[in-house]
Amino acid sequence: MQEHAAGSSRQVTVLLFDGFQLLDVFGPVELLSGVPGVDIEYAGPSAGPVRSSRGCEVVATLPWRCSRSTPQRLP
Repeated sequence: MQEHAAGSSRQVTVLLFDGFQLLDVFGPVELLSGVPGVDIEYAGPSAGPVRSSRGCEVVATLPWRCSRSTPQRLP
């Protein structure tokens, strides 16, 4: 795993799609939100609301193509 300097942050982009499962998104988000230095953003097919399989909507702040994160596989 890549080491980060003290005080730096790691950007995590959650990719949303129509019909996503709430637990698949918010289980990891809940865990990562407690990690110091982790910033979470949401990306969808376009910026705006994305509907889950249960009808709840999450607002994507940017479209997939504009994600600021370089994709990395987490261990």
